[in-house]
Amino acid sequence: MPRTPILIAGMLILILIALAGCRPEPGVQKPAKTDGKQQVADQQPADQPEEWIAFVSTVREAKNKIVLLEIHSEQEITVADTPQQQYTDPRFSLDGKKLRYTEYRHHEGMQTAFYWVYDIASGEQTESMEEPPKDEFQPTLSDKSMRLSPDGKWRLSSAKQPEQRYFSVHGLNTESREFKPLLKGRGAKCTPGTYSWNKDSRRYLYIRLAPDNLWQVYIGDIIDGNHKQITSDKENKAMPRWRPTP
Repeated sequence: MPRTPILIAGMLILILIALAGCRPEPGVQKPAKTDGKQQVADQQPADQPEEWIAFVSTVREAKNKIVLLEIHSEQEITVADTPQQQYTDPRFSLDGKKLRYTEYRHHEGMQTAFYWVYDIASGEQTESMEEPPKDEFQPTLSDKSMRLSPDGKWRLSSAKQPEQRYFSVHGLNTESREFKPLLKGRGAKCTPGTYSWNKDSRRYLYIRLAPDNLWQVYIGDIIDGNHKQITSDKENKAMPRWRPTP
């Protein structure tokens, strides 16, 4: 009896087994490409709520952009990226539906500020030379109220160390007056005063010098003291902001 059909059948069975093993597990998405950039999805539960942040990303000297990032799926939206323009100060509206930012244009040694408002749902943008109403958007990061957690129980602060090479960061419990060290040591170089609290009054965003010697966005946890780096591309980051839940 010829053995060829038996060998072919055996090979087909092995191929089917291999293909079955390559199927993605439920809830795990393969990396997808959007606008030429690879977006990587975590093993995110279907009921995991989206959590968006905004920040300034510096491509090179005198050029930066405004970016929105969903921290679980790593979906990224570039809001503003015009060559030779400078963008700064992203701030969400209090209802989380809009993002405002400032653009500086230079002409013959003069600098002019233009204010943009980006509608997150539609993607539409409006420009004005008049600053948007302050009571409709988050305060600036330099506002001292930004250091206080939404529930009022924790206040973040930083101090420059004697070597003047890094900043230590600690949290103050406003009820017990207990100081809690959060970042300390030579590996804890961070940008002071650029904290943005999540509504849960537990997690906060900040900028820290990553192992690749670039300034990246981190999430700190005031309760367990953990820190997680959430950006890693070859661009310096600044001014991170949590998006309020719409």
